Amino acid sequence: MLVPGIRATRQTTVNPVLESHYQFFSINGSRPNQNQFMLDGGNNTNLTFNGPEYSPQVEEVQEFRIQTSNFSAEYANSGGGVINVVSKSGTSAMAQRLFRDFDTSVFSFNAPFTFGNAPRLMPNLRSPGVANFDMSLFKNTSIHERLRVQFRVEAFNAFNRVQFGVPNTSINSSAFGVISSQQNSPRNYQLGMRLMF
Repeated sequence: MLVPGIRATRQTTVNPVLESHYQFFSINGSRPNQNQFMLDGGNNTNLTFNGPEYSPQVEEVQEFRIQTSNFSAEYANSGGGVINVVSKSGTSAMAQRLFRDFDTSVFSFNAPFTFGNAPRLMPNLRSPGVANFDMSLFKNTSIHERLRVQFRVEAFNAFNRVQFGVPNTSINSSAFGVISSQQNSPRNYQLGMRLMF
């Protein structure tokens, strides 16, 4: 690493056998397990190897930044440093919307001890809408006078549509305006049989 305050540990230089060994480095004299890895605003830390869970290829990376001290309280669980990687968003409209849900350039910090000019509620800033369809199919069959069987097939999120989460609204975050979560579950089928008497 070509950043001041970062030093490879002895284990990394003596025995670089596994790819994960290359992640063992110290930031500002802290232990390697006190570093936090972020990918596109989400936690990417593998606690077993003290490194990133997913290591993107060089061609996938748009921005790479290491915060070594005086970072904000949202990174309070790391005492060493925060390694931020932002991947390239691509050119598709969906990817651009996920990586920049709203125009973040119109927001800035106001001067100390002054009020800003933004309203308390912004009606133009909304989360993505809900488009979830659940379906069910029932078949009732009479076996005899007082005994009936009901077969059920239920599909939750039948069309497997993704409902994206809310964008990050922390102005001092590198993921400001980025949607990095999903609110619903993938498609789920459920079969059942009910005996009624």
